[in-house]
Amino acid sequence: MRKYAALITYLSLCLGLASAYFLIVPTPTTKLLLYNSVGLLSVGAVVFSLARYRPARRLPWIMFAAGLTSFLTADVIYYVLETNSPGVPFPSIADAFYLLMYPLVGVGLGLKIRNRAQGDRDWASLIDAGIFGIAVFSVLWVVVMDSYVDPTVSSQALAERAISLAYPVADIAVLFMAVRLAVSINRRHSALWLIVASLSMLVMADVQYGVLSAADNFETGSHVDAFWLAFYVLFGLAALVQALSDEPPQLLSHQRLTNGRLALMFVATVTVPIVDLVFGTARDRVVTLSSAA
Repeated sequence: MRKYAALITYLSLCLGLASAYFLIVPTPTTKLLLYNSVGLLSVGAVVFSLARYRPARRLPWIMFAAGLTSFLTADVIYYVLETNSPGVPFPSIADAFYLLMYPLVGVGLGLKIRNRAQGDRDWASLIDAGIFGIAVFSVLWVVVMDSYVDPTVSSQALAERAISLAYPVADIAVLFMAVRLAVSINRRHSALWLIVASLSMLVMADVQYGVLSAADNFETGSHVDAFWLAFYVLFGLAALVQALSDEPPQLLSHQRLTNGRLALMFVATVTVPIVDLVFGTARDRVVTLSSAA
């Protein structure tokens, strides 16, 4: 039981702080302290794992810790700006730190992929990750990215649209790399899948933030924050699970590039126009009903 004391303590603290964040009557100060305490615990979990368990390959996790620290810094800046002004300007210095997280985490994932690389290219895992990436891209394109590209839809300036577009593009990139790494490793290595789950929460949060911000309906303390908090908690949990793992991750045996995988890639590709058709039709009906009213 003592072996899992750090993990249990971490989860208990995160759950308590996250619950207090949503249940306590919010003030700017309580929101800043409670929300960012969860982020600080996530960074602390990665640093604790590095210091206590001393993994053989430390650099990827150092990059992960740097990425989480950058994201936490952005969150603190965002809440401070929100506290001291009627609205958070966009873009702001917070966006620089938010976007810095992606290359830092991406380098960490890239180092892990290189450390696990086999003699020849693992096309099967690339296809698996590609299927997942295209499916995510199709949803992000239809829901948020399309409006950033089309100047007739978005009223933002060019620089603002470019920064807005950078978020979903970076989300897809790091999530693709995480899935690429996870599918090439023994399925029992749960730490990598926790990273995939963490980054998936980040993508879901960013999508909802993009939709709500476009409608000028986003507020801190809403349900969207639960996804960002889950991103923090799961990443810290991945570090602790990785440190406690008794069995090093093993590469899966070489997998063939089958016709089934190619078929799945085709299905994932055609989801882009299908989702666009369904979502676009629904959006047109809402616009029509609103005009009629």
